[in-house]
Amino acid sequence: KWCYATFSRRFGGEREVDGLSAGDRYVNFDGVTVFAAGRLIPSLGWGVITEEPLSDAYSAVYRTLIAGITLTVFAVVLLIVISFGMRRLERLNKFLDVERRHTLSIISNLTDGLIEYSPAFGILLLNPEAERLLGIRDEDIEGRTVRELAAENTDARFKALAAIFAGELAGHEGFLDRSNVSHRTEVSIYTPQEHIVRVLTIPVVGSEGAIISNMKIIHDVTREKLIERLKTEFITIAAHQLRTPLSAVKWTLRMAIDGDLGAITAEQREFLSKGYHTNERMIHLVNDLLDVSRIEEGKFGYQFKEGDLIGFLSELLQELESRFREKKMKLVFQKPDSLPPLLFDPEKLSLAFTNLISNAINYTPSGGSVTVTVTRADPNVEVRVTDTGVGIPRDQIPRLFTKFFRGDNVVRMQTEGTGLGLFIVKNIILSHGGDIRVESDEGKGTTMIFTLPLHWDVPPSEVALVPAENDAFNETALH
Repeated sequence: KWCYATFSRRFGGEREVDGLSAGDRYVNFDGVTVFAAGRLIPSLGWGVITEEPLSDAYSAVYRTLIAGITLTVFAVVLLIVISFGMRRLERLNKFLDVERRHTLSIISNLTDGLIEYSPAFGILLLNPEAERLLGIRDEDIEGRTVRELAAENTDARFKALAAIFAGELAGHEGFLDRSNVSHRTEVSIYTPQEHIVRVLTIPVVGSEGAIISNMKIIHDVTREKLIERLKTEFITIAAHQLRTPLSAVKWTLRMAIDGDLGAITAEQREFLSKGYHTNERMIHLVNDLLDVSRIEEGKFGYQFKEGDLIGFLSELLQELESRFREKKMKLVFQKPDSLPPLLFDPEKLSLAFTNLISNAINYTPSGGSVTVTVTRADPNVEVRVTDTGVGIPRDQIPRLFTKFFRGDNVVRMQTEGTGLGLFIVKNIILSHGGDIRVESDEGKGTTMIFTLPLHWDVPPSEVALVPAENDAFNETALH
């Protein structure tokens, strides 16, 4: 049979063929070189041959070869990238280790104490200066919280630590979950010597903006406080020592000018008057120095009384009318129809208000005006003193209420003045439970605005015990 014969002839006349080996090939009837596999079906006298052109057979090999080469190249590239990344990671780790060591070195050598603690008040970091200031070591508190340490009243080592954390331990938290603002306090600790430390509490914010811990920066201000106290004591002693001779010079000059010591010529009176006014300026400086020293020492007690603020200010303005006339200035007093009685110290508030009016007169050219406006702005009364004077440079306004500060334009215009008046004014107003601020435009004028409470939140006896920085006083003038 043809197919059978053909099949037998093609496969060497074998009766049954399982297939060709990998190297066997032939040219089929179409003239195409193929790989083939065949099988004889004796019952039919037929055979089945499966052919695959060499091009198709080799294409799969080629694809496999290309895939293998591609994977090999990719593996080599990936290996190179990983190797490069590992080297970079190694360098980064070395860099981070150097930075960590550098940071730890800085922290360890800080002259301020540093405590980092968790929301559960566990100590995360305690630098050597904090150990020295608090009299404890890192190993003494390892694995224990501040609350646990503070509860050990029998161990004196932890009393200073408890004092540093007094606010938080009393329940006045608010930095870890409610706010990210800093908080500053001043604390006295004994380890065993007394140290006065200023404690700044700040949040440590993570990469996602969440507060992850708090940090306390402890700055020892013992020496600063000692120097400040010595300075204040020196100023107080020096001022007191100047009082007696200045008083003697004042009254001697006054008697000579008035002719009580005999007749003098007009020229002599003129020179004596100049000396008298110079002595008055010295007396004013001494009074200011005494005021400031007692403000810083907190040694003054207020005498609060209920009074009519409108009538009180009206009397003060009447006493200053002669000064307005001398400079040909206009005074305007704008007031409400009525105000309830206010609680204030007449002597101290008189000093504050007179200082503000005097500044308005001194730093306003002749022909200008000063307007005093009193308004009720619940829960306060607001008093505004507005002048048409030289004003204050905008960049210098933040320093206005500091000691010995005087604006550059004022110094050039007038050499008199101590730069202490507004410092005293601010402390008096704060001690009255009020506040003071300034609005000014250089060359156009200034408005000083202070407030007084209509009602007290605490009794006046407690207000008299405010800290030194908020206290104020004035000793009886030498006039």
